[in-house]
Amino acid sequence: MKYSEIIDTAREIVSRHKLPDFVTRFEVRLGEFDGDPAMWIEFKTLPEPPGRSPDFERRVDGIGALKKSVQPDLLEAFEDRFPYFRFETDRDLKPVEG
Repeated sequence: MKYSEIIDTAREIVSRHKLPDFVTRFEVRLGEFDGDPAMWIEFKTLPEPPGRSPDFERRVDGIGALKKSVQPDLLEAFEDRFPYFRFETDRDLKPVEG
């Protein structure tokens, strides 16, 4: 399978899942980890207000649930390419006011 086909298939699989409301978009990147084929699903998130937000635990739970639902589908589709997940602030958005 070509890289572009792998990325398209991975995007389709992730898109089947409901993303938490704090995730704005995601990207799929291919590469290697310790010499083995890998893929990174990079979820872009809304900026958090400064300090410990009451929303923090909800975000942690949402991230865990998303990984738990998406990972098995990706592993089934790509037996030779392990999926890793990354969550980072969407730099294209303005920070949330505290």
